[in-house]
Amino acid sequence: MAKHAVALLLAIVLTNLFIASAYASAVTIEANITNTNQRLSVTYVFVVSNTTYSILKNNSTILNGTTVPRVIQTNFIKQGHTGITFSNQAISYNDSGYSINSTFQLFGKDVISSTTDRSTGIQSYQVSTTWREFSLNVSGKLFFNFTKNLETPLTEWTNNTTNGIQSFVFSNSTAGVSCSFELPSSATNVARTGTSISFDVPYQIPFGDRLINSPVLVLIALAVAGLIIFVYRKTR
Repeated sequence: MAKHAVALLLAIVLTNLFIASAYASAVTIEANITNTNQRLSVTYVFVVSNTTYSILKNNSTILNGTTVPRVIQTNFIKQGHTGITFSNQAISYNDSGYSINSTFQLFGKDVISSTTDRSTGIQSYQVSTTWREFSLNVSGKLFFNFTKNLETPLTEWTNNTTNGIQSFVFSNSTAGVSCSFELPSSATNVARTGTSISFDVPYQIPFGDRLINSPVLVLIALAVAGLIIFVYRKTR
């Protein structure tokens, strides 16, 4: 009887280990904040078992380029944030490392917004990070509870600066999840408040505004007027 109990317990343990290894996965999240077009360039890199990788790669109805951003958008809207959109979504597969890359851009007033002070030439940004809090369950093959995995307050994330570029980084080794928010290289007055990141960048005056305020436009207008007068006199 004891031998049967031990055998049964061993079978259960081995079964659990097999299931865990079959669906074992890790994910790296990178969000690069671009101030030129007010968008977040986001990349999710999932490392999975070869069995799970094969299933997901060969069935685009289970996982495709819109899967992750669509889940983020749906969850964010459920939180009451309707100002979120995604674009430029794509998915790629690395056969040698059994990794899946999901890339896309997030934008909208509830994701990233800015105000401009033309008198000081400063553009101030406010970036929300709450969109990262969601659960992903792709047919039981790819599951992460990012709300729990990334619940550590943003103010406690590590502040890194590499090659003059500042970022906030967090890693949950137990869950196999790491995430980073990379700021523009020109960012100053960087601050973290709750779940938001704020910073200032030099205001980039649109080309049309620069042209209107430029003396070159006046000179061109005078040259055109002079040419018209010259032609008019020649044709009289």
